[in-house]
Amino acid sequence: MKAFALGLGLMATVSSADGRDPSWFTGKMAYLDSLGDHPSQEDLPKLRILAGITARPSDAEQQQVAARAQELVLEIPGAIDYYAGEIKEITDRQLEGSASPSDLLRRQDASALSQFRRPESVKALGELLFDERDPSKGVPSDSSWLPTCFYAEDALFKMGIKNPPVPKTKFPVLRDDLHKWQDWYQEVKSGKRTFSFEGDDNVYSLSGRVEVSTSGRSIHSTLPRSQPLATETDAPASQGSRSEWLLAVALAVAAIAGVAALRMSGRRNAP
Repeated sequence: MKAFALGLGLMATVSSADGRDPSWFTGKMAYLDSLGDHPSQEDLPKLRILAGITARPSDAEQQQVAARAQELVLEIPGAIDYYAGEIKEITDRQLEGSASPSDLLRRQDASALSQFRRPESVKALGELLFDERDPSKGVPSDSSWLPTCFYAEDALFKMGIKNPPVPKTKFPVLRDDLHKWQDWYQEVKSGKRTFSFEGDDNVYSLSGRVEVSTSGRSIHSTLPRSQPLATETDAPASQGSRSEWLLAVALAVAAIAGVAALRMSGRRNAP
């Protein structure tokens, strides 16, 4: 309930800004700057709200606040799991009747995850694709049926995944396309399929970045690009062994040549 109240308070401030309250932007940026470059998990509740702001294209200030908050969120270990856990907890409490039926935070959290284009986010949203519980307690045939899986599907759709299971359209039909996304994620989860993001040449699995060899085979790696794969670190050892072998051959040839020279010298000096 505290998180929900905090969300409403912050969002009320956001909606009242609209270019009319200059102190909103300066205040939010001052707060974000005060966190430095490495915020703690205690900062997540507030950052969660600011990172999930859905700004109009014309509202540069809200976009700047949301972008900075998203950068800071990703500096906090476990932040992605925190978002997924909050979505599940909100759904649980709404089904129990102990939370407001408003979908503001549930929708906002899923939207924020769509901005975090990394394997952890795909995994979190992929698991939520199978949460078909509806806090409104409607049935799938109702137009108001909005289970968590719909928000997860919409977030994956907006994440910019290359070659998605459903062709991109301006107005996706979430209800009809849900099972296609679920099948896609199952293939990713089982390791049968990799994925990548628009504007990013890297290939990913749920474990991290994937190196693709020249033969087209995928070699999984969670190492940063600046670090070599394990198979490459064996190269110096093999090169060293070859050098030692060549040195031994060279010494043997030199020894044979030396013996031959001594014999020839001895023959010349013989009476």
